Order: sequence, then structure tokens, then C-alpha cells
Amino acid sequence: MLLSDRIAGRKVNALDDNTVEISDTGGGDRAAGIECRNGLPQRLLYEVARASGPPIPEEEVWADFQEVAGVKVPQKTTIMQGGRKFAEMKLTECKVNSGIQLQELQKQP
Repeated sequence: MLLSDRIAGRKVNALDDNTVEISDTGGGDRAAGIECRNGLPQRLLYEVARASGPPIPEEEVWADFQEVAGVKVPQKTTIMQGGRKFAEMKLTECKVNSGIQLQELQKQP
């Protein structure tokens, strides 16, 4: 997402020391905001299109970062839609740089 300015019509803008806004400068009104603290992303704000009616705001809040093979990964994600709690997810397993082969990724369940 932070490389969105490489896509025609996209703009990445630092709102302050901890917040980045990604917007569509081609007339679209979609924007996403990423808030960081201590060098880690804390929340992602964006709009979700619905089958009918206007889009609704969605927020992902990431917490409880733990180091996995040298990479800090959030163990808990809370999703809010329209100001209400929509889902909460807890990471149960995470593998980073585990040597997985392309053939494994291409297997269908």
C-alpha cells in the first residue's frame, strides 16, 4: 500500500509523523489511512463497498506484536465496520521465511 504512488492516479501523503493517507487523485473518493506507532502499523482505515447503499468505513486495529523469525507480527486484529465491532481474529500460527517452495503455494485444496 505504501508504494501506491507508483500506480497512476494514486497519491500517498504523510498527514503527520504517524499517519499516511493513500488516495485516488483521479476523481475517486477512496482513501486509506495507516497509523503507525513505534515503527509498527497500528490501524488501517478505509471504506468498504456494499452491494447496495453507500460504502461504509472500516477500521482494522492490530495489537500484541510478537517477533516471528525476525519479523514483528500482530497476534490480534479487530475489525470495526461503521463504528461497530465486526470481527476479532487471533493469530494461532505464523511461519516466516520457512523455505516454502512455489509448488506448495500452487497446490489447490
